[in-house]
Amino acid sequence: MRKAGLVFSFLLLLAGTADVGLSNVPALEDPTRPLDLGTVETRPAPKTTIPTLTSILVGKERKLAVIDGRLMSEGENVQGIRVLKIYPDRAVVSVGGKRSVTLTLGNARIHKEKR
Repeated sequence: MRKAGLVFSFLLLLAGTADVGLSNVPALEDPTRPLDLGTVETRPAPKTTIPTLTSILVGKERKLAVIDGRLMSEGENVQGIRVLKIYPDRAVVSVGGKRSVTLTLGNARIHKEKR
């Protein structure tokens, strides 16, 4: 019986000092927890729309294309669209100065100037 009392006293002693001894120990971090990088601002990528070619006029001395409702000639630059080359059935343009795009007429009409 005395032995059981000693064990019980020892357990009470451990329980009383355990709280005091662990108060200075930092809590363990979860190693699988994602890093806190703060607030990251995300912006949508700028939308680059492909211009629409609706008509082409090809003559002996000039070549014109209607792109996004504007009459444009080779070498002309309007609102980030630069006309690089005009063919009878297509136009090659640079969009935003970064990439060249070939615009085709599709169902649009081809106009040939007569002289």
